[in-house]
Amino acid sequence: MTRLFESRKDTIVSEDGEVISTTTTTSIQSIKAIRPKSFVNLLIDGAPLLFSLSGAELKLFLAVAVEIDYEGNVDLSTSKRRDICGRLGIKPKSFGNTLSKLKKEDYLRELDGSRLVVNSTVVHKGPLKDIAKRIREYEETSDGSAIAC
Repeated sequence: MTRLFESRKDTIVSEDGEVISTTTTTSIQSIKAIRPKSFVNLLIDGAPLLFSLSGAELKLFLAVAVEIDYEGNVDLSTSKRRDICGRLGIKPKSFGNTLSKLKKEDYLRELDGSRLVVNSTVVHKGPLKDIAKRIREYEETSDGSAIAC
């Protein structure tokens, strides 16, 4: 991205207000556009689901949601769990208890091992055109077994 900056300076004689000289400075500055690495969409229709969460549950859900990939999955490896605990200032036991509650309430579903899928009716990562497909896939499965990985 390139920007053009121009500044103008008038020198005025104070007695009669006559401009005796004008200096115009033009500079061109090249600025590298900053693009976000990724983003997660919070779906307005799913937002009311978040109102039923406690503060700790909401914080953990959002911390997990920002980690999702473009399929709606997140790998909560031991190091990732440790990192989230550090950011939220919680103990691993609290993390585990809260994660269990989020699974029980269907905000998260287990895929295998440390991999989870995030409820796509609440949050989504990726092209907007894929939201309907992800929601349909999530709603068509009750146990997460048929979710595309």
